[in-house]
Amino acid sequence: MSRLRRLRRTRRGSAPKPQRPTVAEGWEAYARRHRDREEVGDEWNQPEVIGLDVASPEEILPYLDRVVFAPFLGTCDVLLEIGPGGGRFTEILLPKCRRLIAVDTSQTMLELLQQRFHGDERLEYHLADGRGLGSVASASVDAAFSYGVFVHIQHWDIFNYLVELERVLKPGG
Repeated sequence: MSRLRRLRRTRRGSAPKPQRPTVAEGWEAYARRHRDREEVGDEWNQPEVIGLDVASPEEILPYLDRVVFAPFLGTCDVLLEIGPGGGRFTEILLPKCRRLIAVDTSQTMLELLQQRFHGDERLEYHLADGRGLGSVASASVDAAFSYGVFVHIQHWDIFNYLVELERVLKPGG
């Protein structure tokens, strides 16, 4: 019997492998487990965990604003945040734009974000499928921001997001 036939026969007779959750499903499960915490995601504001040389967790966001956000993002009309989670960076980004489009793969995270920034009309919420920015209009965004998201997704999905970024950014964005 050929090796290929043996492999096919073995596959037919064995139990199917359990499917691992996708990154988006895992993120949604995390959000549901932690939804009762105040400001989900802020627990990662530990200098030693994220590798910043600041004295306290309270210094992280001001430091990132001085060193990353202000010099590289400045201010703009429409800003896109990919993977805002509970909104720890959204807090810094909102004053830098007229409108902020928050795109996340977790419906629960988007709900938590809406609770945290209740009534702020600058925020627009989009649920993503984990492969792109389908709900964001073409050539509608001045700048995009994401922190700690792309390290968790597959390289082909990163490629899809980069292609989508080219689509949603305005010329010169």
